[in-house]
Amino acid sequence: MGQRQYWVIDADISKYFDSIDHKHLRSFLDLRITDGVIRRMIDKWLKAGVLEGGSLQNSVTGPRREA
Repeated sequence: MGQRQYWVIDADISKYFDSIDHKHLRSFLDLRITDGVIRRMIDKWLKAGVLEGGSLQNSVTGPRREA
């Protein structure tokens, strides 16, 4: 008889979160999250920006990190 096969899939998706477009992310979250409080909290996190070298960097994508 046939033997069972097991698969292991390894994927590095960390760079995806460095470059995801916030507009695309929000539209996806609109489909998945219906709680308005949670959505507003996520929107605030996305709008918060990143403090780099003493200056505030606002962006429409995730933070860029040098490899």
